[in-house]
Amino acid sequence: DARDGFRRDLLGRTTVSPSFADESFTTAYTSFLEALVLRTTPTYFAPVIGLDRYVTANSEQLEAAQGWFIDSQRVIKRARAVLYFPIWNYWAVTGAVAEQNTAILGLLNNLDQVQDFFAISLYPAVEGARLSDLSVESFAPLDASDREATNPVTTRPLAIVNASFPAEGFTLGGVTYPSSENSQFNFLALLFQVADEREVELVGWRMPVDPDAWLADPCGVDVGCDEEGLAARYVRFRSNGLLNELLQPRAALDLWDQYHQRDRL
Repeated sequence: DARDGFRRDLLGRTTVSPSFADESFTTAYTSFLEALVLRTTPTYFAPVIGLDRYVTANSEQLEAAQGWFIDSQRVIKRARAVLYFPIWNYWAVTGAVAEQNTAILGLLNNLDQVQDFFAISLYPAVEGARLSDLSVESFAPLDASDREATNPVTTRPLAIVNASFPAEGFTLGGVTYPSSENSQFNFLALLFQVADEREVELVGWRMPVDPDAWLADPCGVDVGCDEEGLAARYVRFRSNGLLNELLQPRAALDLWDQYHQRDRL
């Protein structure tokens, strides 16, 4: 859940411990990605999420993970001309800048030339962060449009993907995260302001429709499904849709439509 490791083997094999240090694993994973990109026609292709958090938890694999991304990028680009990049966690990256974490900053620097965009995942509620913790200025370390003034961690245009914010409050692990449709609207408005003022390629919302109805019965007829685990993993995404579970639009959807209907170069 914290993007710091791989899921356990789905076939129940306890001897399998995938890691970037395992050549047989990285070869197989790259082959899978190549097959996937050849079967589809993606414009954007993100093979890994949270590489920053993975190497923080597995520091001995930093060089191996870095080498795998560079090698896999070469293979995938040869198979199809896609825009290829990892997805970084906004809080991990900005935290590394604030703390001057040399390992993470070194990884960001070494991969900068082989990622087409600097893509970030941004969901404040997972981190317990509030909307007031964000501003246009807080994106300065990620902004390649003003390199001399901000000394950003990247030279690539920014892509904001997996953006999400709840339209209603929720409680997880005994901690309540208060929110409202107005907060969701203001969060999306901030992202569009960042996109207008900085060098941003795209803004993507994580889920258009609330998962609330699905959470009532996440396993369905799937015998052996870990219903408790699924519920715990996805309860944080309750009320995150621009449409609620009844497909009724929220205020943020109007803002989304207005932004994308504008004439832009």
